[in-house]
Order: sequence, then C-alpha cells, then structure tokens
Amino acid sequence: SEVEGEKELINTFKEYIEKDENINNYELAVVTSGGRSALTNILRTLLNPNDSVLIPEPMWSGYKSVVDFIYGKIVSLKTSIENNFIPTAKDMYHYLQENPSIKVMILNTPNNPTGAVYSEENIKEILEVLLKYNVYCIADYTYRAISNNKLQSANKIAEQIGYSNYLISMQTLGKVTLTPGLRLWFVYSKNKKLIDDFCYRKQATDFSGHVFIQKAFAEYLKTSQQDFISINNEFDKRKKTFIDELSKFGYSKENKNLIVSDSGFYLSFKIPANYQNKKYNISDYDFIDKEYINLLCN
Repeated sequence: SEVEGEKELINTFKEYIEKDENINNYELAVVTSGGRSALTNILRTLLNPNDSVLIPEPMWSGYKSVVDFIYGKIVSLKTSIENNFIPTAKDMYHYLQENPSIKVMILNTPNNPTGAVYSEENIKEILEVLLKYNVYCIADYTYRAISNNKLQSANKIAEQIGYSNYLISMQTLGKVTLTPGLRLWFVYSKNKKLIDDFCYRKQATDFSGHVFIQKAFAEYLKTSQQDFISINNEFDKRKKTFIDELSKFGYSKENKNLIVSDSGFYLSFKIPANYQNKKYNISDYDFIDKEYINLLCN
C-alpha cells in the first residue's frame, strides 16, 4: 500500500477526527505496527540524540524503552493524586527552565496508568507554556475513543492559541473496536512537514499494512458508531463494578482517594497506609529491572 496508508482509510479517519474533534484540513498517515512504532518514528522526527522528552509521571512504561531506543532522555514531571496527576503551568516552567534539552512533551489523555483526563483549561495552560519555549507536543490519544462523551481536543485548543505547527497526535481505534490485533494507528498534524518527515522515517519499519485490512477497516468505521457505544457501555459496567467494591473500603471521589473519569478504563487510588512501609522492598525482586527500580526510587 501507499507509505502514508490507503486513501480510503485515511479519508475515513479524517471524517472521524473532524466529527470527534471539530477539526479539518489535517495531514494524516496510517501506522500498522502499533503505538510503539508510531511513537518511535514521531520521536525520530522531532529529536536528535541526547535531546529530552518531558513526560508526566506516573507514565506508561513503554515510553522509556522507545526514548532509550532513539538515544533520547526522559525528564519525569512529577504529579500526584492530590493534583489529579495533572501538571500546572508552574510545574512546567520549573522543568523547562531546569532542562533546556527538552524538545518534546508527551500529553497522554485519558492517561495510562492514572486514568486522568485533561480539561480544556489544563491543555491550554500546558500548550501555552510549551509555545513560549518552542517545545513540541505529542498528544497520545490511545484511550480517547473509550468514552461516551466528547473529550477536549488538544488540536482544537492548539488552533486557537497558534500552536498547531508544534503539535502531532497519535490515536488508535483498536481498543474501542476490539480489534487491537490489527495494529491500526493513525498520526495527524496541521504541520505537513512533520507528517512528511514521519512517513520518510517509517518506511524502514512500516508500509501501512495489508491493503485488504485497511479497506475492510475503512468500511467498518462507516457503520460502527452503535458498536462504539455498546462497547463503551460494557467498559462502564465493568468500571462501576470495581468502583462499587472499592467503596466498601472507604474509597470514593468524595474522600479524595480515588480518581475516576468517564473516559478510558483506568482508575487510580491511594495505597493503604499499612502497605506504605519499608517491609516491602522492591529491590528484593530479581525479576524487576534495576533501571526501573532506580526510576521509581528517584
């Protein structure tokens, strides 16, 4: 197939994001080796060796291996349950001033693993700071489609504040369509050069997959809205069951020890105090990577 993906699938995705985010005229490419492939080639497009990526922590564990692979560095932006795992402008200024090697930030909403969903105010505040420092942003929308409500669009907010040329988004519908094995992702941006450079680099690893699969998925997306709703309703039922059980132990949003969003399928809750002690020493477990232990301890 074409390096950027089959036209039929690209056009279907464009229709999808226009409805989902109220945006249009975006350059788009299809990726069929999964999110790691998409992220690796985006970072190869934006970074030079030893450049840094700013990522709110806790973060998806896969970010570390991808950044290591391209000889980059991670700067962990510390967050906590007290601020709903969402950084503020003050946090951003501190990290960017202290780390001039930062060239990219990853904005993952809904977040894996915290479940945090960034509001319009959160996203605008972050993008405005990044714009001042000419830092790019990757909007990782892996779990965006797992929602029965409209989520805030980083792309729409970027258009409003003049940041679009610095933003590139990546998304999959594999979770909500229950087709993760097809590995169909798409990346998009207003910045045509970013997408052209991305396609140039991804040719070595990803030719966008089998034409039949792309055409079949394009047909499915034209008729799948009711399926999306049904699957999201099933996710909501499972999440409610877990929340109901947690409430028996004093966990709730009102008690401020549980984060629940109406999107994605992750929850965050505080570890009970009696488990927060030195009795459980993570370094005692040989199967846990020592670099990961150092990351946690620091």
